[in-house]
Amino acid sequence: MWSPISFLGILVLVSITIWCFVDPKNGAITFLVIFVLFEGWLTLLLHIVKPPEIEPNTPPLHFTDEEVDYIRRNALVFRFPGTMRSFAAVLSLVGMVGLVLAIWFGFKGLWTEAILSAANSVYVAIYLTRRLDPISYYSNAAARGYHEEASDGAIYESAWDKIIRARQQRP
Repeated sequence: MWSPISFLGILVLVSITIWCFVDPKNGAITFLVIFVLFEGWLTLLLHIVKPPEIEPNTPPLHFTDEEVDYIRRNALVFRFPGTMRSFAAVLSLVGMVGLVLAIWFGFKGLWTEAILSAANSVYVAIYLTRRLDPISYYSNAAARGYHEEASDGAIYESAWDKIIRARQQRP
């Protein structure tokens, strides 16, 4: 099911991508400015959202020390899980389109735009999508045998299970 955020993000991305193929110079500038501002805003949100005031082993959730630490590091994901998942889906597509456009810009001789587009794609892939949708990242990492990321995935799942159980027990 597509959320309105995903739909709007994909619509903007498709429009700008078409513009990049028709008018590469102006489209490249627009692509980079719009998505770098969007990614900057998300990065800022990740760093300024205050984590909830929770203590380990306190009722009703009884989070472990690792879960409390994880929730504090990823407060935005726990506060707005569906929205962050939608942003991560759009950003994944931005990263893939950015790589295709980097090749196109290089083909058209726009080397600065090509390098910036490729660098933006790497930032999106390595940092932002991992922080906004950790469960997808952790499940893929676990499938590839990365044990540290798999243990973080288990902590994430455990914390969410406790939150869901507490919500179901509420009258």
